[in-house]
Amino acid sequence: MTTTLYLVRHAPHALQGEVMVGRRPGIPLAEGASHWLDHLARRFRGERVDLVYASPMERAQATARVVADAAAARIETAPDLDELDLGEWTGRRLADMEREPSFQLWCRDRTMARAPGGESLLEAQLRMVRQAESACRAWPDGQVALVSHGDPIRCLLTHYLGLGLAGMDRFDIDPASVSVVVMAGWGAKVLSLNERVPG
Repeated sequence: MTTTLYLVRHAPHALQGEVMVGRRPGIPLAEGASHWLDHLARRFRGERVDLVYASPMERAQATARVVADAAAARIETAPDLDELDLGEWTGRRLADMEREPSFQLWCRDRTMARAPGGESLLEAQLRMVRQAESACRAWPDGQVALVSHGDPIRCLLTHYLGLGLAGMDRFDIDPASVSVVVMAGWGAKVLSLNERVPG
């Protein structure tokens, strides 16, 4: 029996590329996010999805509702799909952090650094793998969507691609993109990577 996992990154949020939002609450989707959401609705309309697991963050929940509505599935909140915990950097503007040595180190090699008071990429990878494997046990011949965030999804994919965390910078996970992984007793295989919203 094989489980299909649709890994969905949330649509763009209002502070994308400007602020290290991390787990800061109350960050809605961008005003122009409807283009991305419409694409996801078309992608999942009529698709068999047994359950949509979603990060607790507002932007992920809003995206998950679109996927769930299109596929006529229900949503379950999964804390292991949460955004990377950025600790003391949460809510800070990227432009204000560029000269800080700790941030420069994190940009150079995030496998060896972490945000002050935050979590490491390895910790994020472990919880993402835990959620993926839990979903597979719950749906051994099912199809489920995991709606999460860019870095956590890349952490999960590097695990199944056998790249190691240093390899996560070799590919992108764009807003509202879909990647597909199948898992069974024989292991896991990545069927598609970063299916992007056109335009």
